[in-house]
Amino acid sequence: MTIWQRARMYFIGIFIGTLSVFFIFRNRGCRVMTPGTVKLDQVAAQKRMFTDSAFCLMKCEHIDTAEVQEIFYNGKINFKASKEFAHPFPSYAIDGLTKSGDSLRVYCTDKNFVTYVLYVRNLKIKNENCGCK
Repeated sequence: MTIWQRARMYFIGIFIGTLSVFFIFRNRGCRVMTPGTVKLDQVAAQKRMFTDSAFCLMKCEHIDTAEVQEIFYNGKINFKASKEFAHPFPSYAIDGLTKSGDSLRVYCTDKNFVTYVLYVRNLKIKNENCGCK
């Protein structure tokens, strides 16, 4: 076999392998496994409880629980606003966009396999006249 025949066989093998990988793995999602996405997946999969202040803020800013759930599944952890090394329970700020275009920040804490939502804010509007504490 000459070098050109070998090269031709090599590239035919590469082409067949690329096509087979494309058709086998075409429908599988591949999320990047960074520490933020791993922790977000853990927090999103846990049971979720809302505090009274979170419900009050959600009522003031016209946010429903479906939008909060959307942020848990499509958002990103903002590590600058989070306290992931807080003792005894870490807290996380999760930022994201809803389908309606609102930019929300969900601040939650992780306690004993339960995610407690502490507050939810719409980052596009500043609602200072809400009486929630």
